[in-house]
Amino acid sequence: MPSNRQRLLVVRPAWNEQETLPAVIAELRGCVPAAAVLVVNYASTDHTPQVPRAAGARGLALLTHPGAGRALPAGPPAA
Repeated sequence: MPSNRQRLLVVRPAWNEQETLPAVIAELRGCVPAAAVLVVNYASTDHTPQVPRAAGARGLALLTHPGAGRALPAGPPAA
């Protein structure tokens, strides 16, 4: 039987945020525990791409640096 429950997704763009991203993900999980967290990494040159999985979130990597405003819409279709 299909569920009629809506799912909640929090999409967080990130660029070179390996140091701050774990705390941001933890805070998002604390504020919205029922939500899935998806981090859209847009061409970071540090270890940002590895952070979401280590922090219990999903990650999406863009190979270009379009900026946060253009990276954000890439999240929902990837979820």
